[in-house]
Amino acid sequence: MKINLQIKAAGKRKAILEKHAYHLPETPKSLQDFIAMIVTNEVATYNQKAIDAPLMPYLTTEAYLDGEYVGKIGFNDRKNDAEQALQPAIDNALQALEDGLYRIFINDDEATLDQPFSLPNDATVTFIRLTFLAGRRF
Repeated sequence: MKINLQIKAAGKRKAILEKHAYHLPETPKSLQDFIAMIVTNEVATYNQKAIDAPLMPYLTTEAYLDGEYVGKIGFNDRKNDAEQALQPAIDNALQALEDGLYRIFINDDEATLDQPFSLPNDATVTFIRLTFLAGRRF
């Protein structure tokens, strides 16, 4: 199944991740299944990253500006050889959705855990990060 995935942050005009094609192994039956599929793909990608850092790491101007935009400038290297465990990552993603740290929109309609779930082929799925609200007292 093919979808178009994008990631945005509330309060930002430019998307963190512009629309790009994303392939799912099968059609998810629920929002929990969908999140689990995305997390599974991302954990596998992370765990496949090279652990060894280059002898002389450097940042391109583009990488620096991208890091500055999202608030973290780094070399995208892994600090240790421990792999990310899949089930805790899925649990964290589901808990973060329940806690309101991000929202999911499918073709401009918000998807929630308590609604029936439908994901048409070639749908545009938008994750909106709301974490700017976390960690502050007013």
